[in-house]
Amino acid sequence: MNDDERWQGIAIYGLYLVALFTGVPFLLGVLLAYLFKGNADPAIRTHFEHQISIFWRIFLGGILAWTLIVVGAPLTVILIGIPMILTGVAILLYSFIYVLVRCLRGIGRLNQYEAYDDPYSWAP
Repeated sequence: MNDDERWQGIAIYGLYLVALFTGVPFLLGVLLAYLFKGNADPAIRTHFEHQISIFWRIFLGGILAWTLIVVGAPLTVILIGIPMILTGVAILLYSFIYVLVRCLRGIGRLNQYEAYDDPYSWAP
């Protein structure tokens, strides 16, 4: 793993961390991860694969969470919507913590020039 590839990985993790507060750079980060993954060293490729898996998990989790919130909002009249909204908010909170932990662990591993152990694991 050379320094240029390492900095590419750190930049993508940085985009993901910025996306936690704005939401915008997630798409740019995953596009860069797909772009850089092709001819990368095997050690850094694990980080790019990890970044891609983070994106798709958060994307699907966000769809689920916002669907629960939007569908649950009008159903609060009959009280069934309240647990739906709370579940959606819990998923969003978990997603925030998940991205934060995974990105900080990834940056730590890149600073030590290490591959990511299991880029497809669900455990933070």
